[in-house]
Amino acid sequence: MDNESADILILIKDTGNYQVLKEWLREKDRFNIVLPSEDIASKEFDLCVLDRQGLIENEELLRDRKYDRGYIPYLLVLPESIASKTVEYLPNDIDKIVDDILQTPLRPMALSKRINMALQVSKQAGHLSETNKRLRIINRITRHDIRNDMAVIQGWAKELRPHLNEKGIPMLENVIAGSEHVVGLTESLRDVIQTFDRDNRNYVSIDLHKQLGEVINRRREVHSHAQIEYNPGSVHPTIRADELLTSVFRNLIDNAVEHNPKDTPRVWIQTDVKKARASVTVADDGPGIPPEHREAVRGRAEGGLDHPAAGLGLYLVDTLVTDYGGTMQIANREEGGTSVCVTLPVIEPERDKTTKQSEVPTHQHRRTQRSDADSDDEGPEQ
Repeated sequence: MDNESADILILIKDTGNYQVLKEWLREKDRFNIVLPSEDIASKEFDLCVLDRQGLIENEELLRDRKYDRGYIPYLLVLPESIASKTVEYLPNDIDKIVDDILQTPLRPMALSKRINMALQVSKQAGHLSETNKRLRIINRITRHDIRNDMAVIQGWAKELRPHLNEKGIPMLENVIAGSEHVVGLTESLRDVIQTFDRDNRNYVSIDLHKQLGEVINRRREVHSHAQIEYNPGSVHPTIRADELLTSVFRNLIDNAVEHNPKDTPRVWIQTDVKKARASVTVADDGPGIPPEHREAVRGRAEGGLDHPAAGLGLYLVDTLVTDYGGTMQIANREEGGTSVCVTLPVIEPERDKTTKQSEVPTHQHRRTQRSDADSDDEGPEQ
């Protein structure tokens, strides 16, 4: 904003400071001085420089205007001797609307630095606000318009099944699978957009085993052709996260199933707790992820999500796990396939907790019963 004009409102009662600031601004062609008047409420300005008296006398107006049409920075002029005691110097928590301090005596270099910095922050805040508006529009489109249309497509596709011959059924299955994939993408996109809105994310204590179990049961319904096995371990930790934690587990499982070309993909999920860190490992018997692509699939390689190997699902997992203070590691299994392990900080570990049978997810979609003798076949070490 160094070359852009800016309207600066002066609310300084001290005559000396007022004159110094006014003369300095007049020397700068890009600054337009907005003087106080009785109709100050109608004034348009990009930044306000004020002292204690000006702030107190116009407190209500300044609070209302702070974010009324974007973000307006307020710079408070204070004597150098009390600049570090702003909170004690101002009543009614009014200091919270002040963005920066201009210490007296006012010096040209300090004025230039503080004012330019404040205007730059204001410009960036404006861009961020506009970006958030556009993200909300995208979120609404994905959550409602696209999902509703895909629901219609899925409904008609299923109605079409009885009218097709044997050759047409596989084509219909491809249509249904494609529509389900689109719905999954809208869910991931919705969750990605939510990660940007950090101020409105509500972190709470979450029972990891319970939430993971609920997600697993739902994914078993969605991926009825897959074998999804879960070993919850003996420790059921509590972690601190928000509602997007379900997206972590959903995307890990979906990624394991959807990138596996086998007719019956197999997925093994297990949890563990060590040194106040809970781990959730999702392993599969798919083709694996080459080491050179492991940064790319999480959107960390050059090109970000535009990289050919990048995936929205694992990018979202990596982003959310990092937000929760955790980590994500990708490895290939010796038996073939991929193993993705996420770790999260534990806040309330509970050892040897007895789990009700109704709370433990059961494997509802195994096509064959496995005996004790082959229970460890191809699965990760328990």
